[in-house]
Amino acid sequence: MGLGESPICFSQDDKLRLNELAEAVVRLTDTGTTEHVGHTLGIYGSWGCGKTSLLNLVRERCNQNTTWIAFDAWAQQTPTGILVPLVREVARAKPRLPTAINSFRRLAKVIALSSMDIALRSATGGMKVDDVTKHLITVDADSPGIPDDPVNLLRREFKQLVQSIKTHKKPRVLVAIDNLDRCRPETALTTLEALSTFLYEQGCSYLIAVDDTVLASFITRCYSGTHLDGWRFLEKVIPDYIRIPTPRANQHFAADDDPSDEVLTFLRSLSAEANWLTVHEAEMWELMSGVTILRNPRRLKRIVRQLALVKDELENAKVFRCAMALVTMSDVWPDLFQQFISSSATQWKVIVAELLPAKTPSANMRAQGPRIHELQEFVRIFKSVISSHKELWMVLDRLRGLGL
Repeated sequence: MGLGESPICFSQDDKLRLNELAEAVVRLTDTGTTEHVGHTLGIYGSWGCGKTSLLNLVRERCNQNTTWIAFDAWAQQTPTGILVPLVREVARAKPRLPTAINSFRRLAKVIALSSMDIALRSATGGMKVDDVTKHLITVDADSPGIPDDPVNLLRREFKQLVQSIKTHKKPRVLVAIDNLDRCRPETALTTLEALSTFLYEQGCSYLIAVDDTVLASFITRCYSGTHLDGWRFLEKVIPDYIRIPTPRANQHFAADDDPSDEVLTFLRSLSAEANWLTVHEAEMWELMSGVTILRNPRRLKRIVRQLALVKDELENAKVFRCAMALVTMSDVWPDLFQQFISSSATQWKVIVAELLPAKTPSANMRAQGPRIHELQEFVRIFKSVISSHKELWMVLDRLRGLGL
């Protein structure tokens, strides 16, 4: 697995039981027929939990009848959105047939022109039918009159693209869209609307790997002032989903390997890459088990990389715990870390006391937003070290190599 940011690509590298989820995704997207009505499946999970890794494991399992199309929405985002790049990725999988090439060009031109109108007006509500109608007249100037249903016309052009793949290449198309939650809110919403209108076709399914809480907030923001709720919108556009769970831990630390303890399994995979971590394994397991946010694979690897800079200075459990507390605060709650830096010992004692789980939420707690429960969890587990302003400062001063 390694300590880098790259997702895993093969089943043998899985340490978080993602293979089981990959099998479930394959079952949900493979109906046994090439003529099923295409649908959208959500791959939900927080940032860094392994969504891209799961997509790679699904790709590894795709059978010979499936054309896999991977699309990174964030990397492909343009000032006018991602629909043209998305259709282009689909078109690249098709054979070079004149009818298919023509369909792509017509689709791309209409989408580009319509999206430009939206961008120039700074609209946030998605592609407008009037825009599509106007530009279809431009693109299809030889056809008399205005099309009665422009969305159906766009759908017909996309259908020709998909049919060309199914007929001349592989009978099933699976489009994996990643990082849509990193795009601009209006871009994400326009894409979701397109998936349920003119990009909807038999034999073509979509996997959308996103943080659903972020996507739902995008939708709520775009429809601010209406009765539309982001979560209900998602239920309509993405009817089925699989959520990547937070790695689980057993009640007690086990000296021997225990596959049921996902936290321990993941931690030992990191220890294999960073031998110095082995001596702190039990301490790290205790902290990860008690603080949910430390069980995020990407975040934990980042913290371990930072601690590796001062690994020779982590001579005992207390210093290690102090270092973990400082790095976690700096990484997850930078505002709280700055409060620690700028506070006196007395002020810091009050701040920590306010954050204890039993306390009524203070203004400082409410400022942390929906992550207050995660912060209280952190304070409860790390209370023995963060309560002492002097000791934290001594460790921070010693471990200047942390770069905090």
